[in-house]
Amino acid sequence: MAEKLIERMATATGGDPRRIAALIETAPERYRGYTVPKKEPGKTRLIAEPPADLKRLQRWFAAQYLARLPVHRAA
Repeated sequence: MAEKLIERMATATGGDPRRIAALIETAPERYRGYTVPKKEPGKTRLIAEPPADLKRLQRWFAAQYLARLPVHRAA
């Protein structure tokens, strides 16, 4: 199933399937972390941001799959 998903991503985004697979495999290490100040003096919040190419794949996946999932009634 993963191979089919990678092929669909490649077709939809115009990317190379091997590059997409490598990008997914190394996704956790590719995030860039930085801190921003909170309202409370001396406190900071850690922000972890994916690189643009990974973010593009994540948005495609969310639009294609996650948006179709039903929302729980307690949400």
